[in-house]
Amino acid sequence: MYVTVNDQGALEVYTEEKDICYICSNMDVCPLMASLQCEVAVLRYDGLNIEDCGMFEEFSINDLVADLAG
Repeated sequence: MYVTVNDQGALEVYTEEKDICYICSNMDVCPLMASLQCEVAVLRYDGLNIEDCGMFEEFSINDLVADLAG
C-alpha cells in the first residue's frame, strides 16, 4: 500500500497485489482508506494487522491470503 500526492495536492491511496486490501470490495467505504486520504492516519510500519477489521469479518483471512497467493 502506498500514498501519492496528485496534481491538485490531494492524497491518492493505492494497494498492491501483495496487500490483503487489494481484493477488498469495500474500498470505497473503508475507514482506513478514508483516514489515509484525509491525512488522519499515517502508516509508519512495515505491516498492518487488519484481522479485526469489520469489513473482513464475513471472510476468512486465510482464504483472502490464499486468493492473493493464487
